[in-house]
Amino acid sequence: MPPLDPISMSTLDNQSRADISGVLLTHQLATLESIGHKHGAREAMGRILKDLLSVYDTNWAPIRRAWVLVIVLGVLWRDGRSEGDADVDQVGREALELLASEVGAIPVSRRLLMHGEW
Repeated sequence: MPPLDPISMSTLDNQSRADISGVLLTHQLATLESIGHKHGAREAMGRILKDLLSVYDTNWAPIRRAWVLVIVLGVLWRDGRSEGDADVDQVGREALELLASEVGAIPVSRRLLMHGEW
């Protein structure tokens, strides 16, 4: 069997490039999570999470984006931030909206989404 030609990122469509980037970033994130206590690891994780949010578009990867948002919530919680913090509320609201739009069985009240009341 002849050797396969390497895949060039330039020949892939945008979604395929995003899928590949997402997998690589997710692997890097998983590696850093195990050493999150070491100097610089938390900052690197934050950058990777931002990159993942830029890769996973709400239109074609809402569940993956919601997964990243849940990880962001965990990081914010570990950093001592909680409900009532504008960042925490915004991230949580977006995750709930994405999940509610994808999984109709999740009961998310309009009041919760519109007013952020827990």
